[in-house]
Amino acid sequence: MKKINLKKALQAMKTWETLCNERLRMKRDANWYGPDRIAKCEAETQAAKEALQEVAAPITAAIKAAEGRATARTIAAESLLIHLECMQKKLNGIPKAAMEGLQVRCDLNAQNFPSAYKYTPESTWFTAEYKNNTWWLLSVSRSRTARSGNGTQLTMPEKTEKAILDSFRMF
Repeated sequence: MKKINLKKALQAMKTWETLCNERLRMKRDANWYGPDRIAKCEAETQAAKEALQEVAAPITAAIKAAEGRATARTIAAESLLIHLECMQKKLNGIPKAAMEGLQVRCDLNAQNFPSAYKYTPESTWFTAEYKNNTWWLLSVSRSRTARSGNGTQLTMPEKTEKAILDSFRMF
């Protein structure tokens, strides 16, 4: 699988989320906004969703190729993008230059299974790297499901580790 740049997909995701929140606010206060403005907002939200699906098509294709015929513990491109957006927010206090080379390996379906199972079921994992001021999708694969709480694994260079520790020292 070749690397996929996630910058446009993340931007499209933010636009769609913003419009969805605005649409919900308008529907809640329908008497104030009126049906014309609500209809216009719904059309904009639908257009943003279609744009997101178009931009996320390579991500979806990579996920489908990795999952094959799997139906359980699968992921969608939108959930992958939301997780990376959350990672970005958690690492907000770190300079962008220090984040260069940070890798995230993630299982969005991490969960515990009873000991009665003879094996641990498989789940879809993805690996993304922060490089050149954006996230890049490196791989999507099926592997053993991680235990609950161990679904996200970070691999970071020393400068990133140092920047994280420095951000905790200066609060």
